Amino acid sequence: MSAGHKQRGVVLFMTLMVLVIMSITGLALLRGVDSSTLVANNVGYKEAAVIAADKGVKDAASVLTGGTLPSMTADVLASGYYASTPEYATPAFAIDWTGKATTTTTDDVDWGATSSSSTIRASAWSALDSGGNKYSYIIHRLCKSTGATGGTQCAQSTSATAAVGSTRTGSAYGAAPLTVSTQTFYRITVKVIGPKNTTSYLQAYLLI
Repeated sequence: MSAGHKQRGVVLFMTLMVLVIMSITGLALLRGVDSSTLVANNVGYKEAAVIAADKGVKDAASVLTGGTLPSMTADVLASGYYASTPEYATPAFAIDWTGKATTTTTDDVDWGATSSSSTIRASAWSALDSGGNKYSYIIHRLCKSTGATGGTQCAQSTSATAAVGSTRTGSAYGAAPLTVSTQTFYRITVKVIGPKNTTSYLQAYLLI
């Protein structure tokens, strides 16, 4: 075989190798772009779920402050409201918010209130928002038991007495006391379900 034929054979082989390498590089680049797009989409879904959870907190706060509860000292299951908190009860037990922490179901939250016989019921699912998210919330008054607040039975603001006025020296501020009223803590827990099996939980504490 002449030297020219040998050279043309080597060039063909090298050309094929370059094509293979370029194909592999192109596939890797395409895979990287797809992965980046998937991550960006997931972050977007998560952020949308957090926004929906904020709306759930506001709705739950409206239930507490809007006067729609028949009584704030008794459970109102239809509104996902509990006048006491299991973690403070005697005997106390922790709530399994996700339903995956324990094997028993008695400590699971019935998100969306799908069963009237559930031990711990949240509110009904909200309507889907523009992003395809829905939420359910549960409200706990941070008290050991239902009934009137007071004493050590509930987590409350630190002081129920009026302040004595400013103690700062220099200019006279007067002795007008600061009016402080006793307030009770409430815990709001929201679960959001969105597109692509997105699930988000959010907790907020209110002092009312």
